[in-house]
Amino acid sequence: LSLLDIKGVNELIKAFSIIDKKDNNSLLYFVGKGDPSKYKALASELGVLEKVFFLGNKSDVAPYLKHADVIACLSGGGGFSMAALEAMSSKRPIVAWDTDVYRQFNKDVNTMVLVEYNNVPQLADRISAILKQPGKYSEMSVNANMISHMFSWENVIKIMDETFNHY
Repeated sequence: LSLLDIKGVNELIKAFSIIDKKDNNSLLYFVGKGDPSKYKALASELGVLEKVFFLGNKSDVAPYLKHADVIACLSGGGGFSMAALEAMSSKRPIVAWDTDVYRQFNKDVNTMVLVEYNNVPQLADRISAILKQPGKYSEMSVNANMISHMFSWENVIKIMDETFNHY
């Protein structure tokens, strides 16, 4: 993650402030590069600064993801999300924007909860639902992990090798 507006940082902090009013035991962690100053200001304005942590850039995010109760994938960018694949491999429930980027991972099986793009109240609602009943989302997490393995470098190289050797 990079701490950028397009990555949904503002929306997640706003959603967290809604969640915090209902369940003040939650904590929000961001792992990624960038200056967190303006996001800290937003968290302070919303009264949740003491529960929002910016850990900075980490070369290996897997240990952090595996300790999360819910992972948010909220990039407004396009293409194919490597961050989503990392989240999917963690076997943790994922909430993501309902965009082509994340919808492609739900094509064959349910791998993540999709939320209307930039809908902060809905984002807060879905995260809260997962926090209240995590077991309800365990099959989704297993599906996500299974799909993520299809995109391992080993599999990608094997497919490329088979494709290029075919011609």
